[in-house]
Amino acid sequence: MEEFIKQIRIALDNRLYYLALQSCLSLPDICASLDSEDGRTTGAKYAKWYDENVNGTSYLSGKDCYMFRCSALHQG
Repeated sequence: MEEFIKQIRIALDNRLYYLALQSCLSLPDICASLDSEDGRTTGAKYAKWYDENVNGTSYLSGKDCYMFRCSALHQG
């Protein structure tokens, strides 16, 4: 995980904002799947993980962030 976050920072330093954004939006997916008993994630697991671990530092709810993730990653 440290390497993943390091690469996000490198992307930001190099003004690769779209790449950094997509990576940041994928991070809760990765974490939710690691916390999941079956190693898989869903929209509900993404939102739950986000709400429990990030939401206190963000204006977005887990559900809002998941919707943003879906539109950014699947629809560009």
